[in-house]
Amino acid sequence: TPTWLKGLVKGTGTSEEKRSSVASGVDQSPANRKVDEAKWACTTLLQFSCGSQASPLFRPLGGSWSVIYEALARHPAPVPPAASAALRAAAEFVQGAKSRELRLQFALLVHTDEAALSRFVGDVEGAIVLLCKAASNSDPLLSEEGLLGQWRSDIEAFRRRCREIWELYMYFVFLDVKGDRALLRMVSRQLLNLLEVTPSGLVANLSHTGPWAQPALQILAKGMGASLLERRHRQALEEWHSAVQAATAKACESAAGAKGGRDLGAE
Repeated sequence: TPTWLKGLVKGTGTSEEKRSSVASGVDQSPANRKVDEAKWACTTLLQFSCGSQASPLFRPLGGSWSVIYEALARHPAPVPPAASAALRAAAEFVQGAKSRELRLQFALLVHTDEAALSRFVGDVEGAIVLLCKAASNSDPLLSEEGLLGQWRSDIEAFRRRCREIWELYMYFVFLDVKGDRALLRMVSRQLLNLLEVTPSGLVANLSHTGPWAQPALQILAKGMGASLLERRHRQALEEWHSAVQAATAKACESAAGAKGGRDLGAE
């Protein structure tokens, strides 16, 4: 496992078994092994980013993985070893968020560990370039310019999602220290929606964020996150005010309806 994955990737042994089972009964020449490994990696990446079981963190990357997998399935040309290794590393990287309880931790790591994310992005871009060159323009799906453009667009959406979660976490820590229960409940609901977990699942996710809690408190204590907190606080108050107005309007409608019913009954 590459150095940048240590401490993040779990279950690599299981992954090895899966890769072996994919190739069971097939001619295991070096070229075939690389194709099988690349397909296994893309299958894993698709499972994380597409379909009903997809992780909300990785859905923005689904388009890129779908194109790469389809191209490999339609045109199983020899896969460059470096491309296969990069796709394998990418598949192992995303398994850091395989457990629902680790989604928040993974999003925080992606946002705060720029070196890890840059290595992941760079390796995948390198794999795309190598796969496109290996196809020798014989497959329109593997257009280097088009696929790199899609990947960069997808990864930017992925970055934004992780940053959104990190900002909410920072604001959550601030509200927790402040003791603002009303806004804390609102931010909790936002995290629930972004991570797609239950309330108990959010508690489990928060229990894994110890390495980020202390730095968050230090940032807040030094006033370094003032602009972030101000923006988040303004947005939260606006949302809270809108929610109160909506609840009040609904209560008034219900009261008016009940009164109308009583008036008709009296007649």
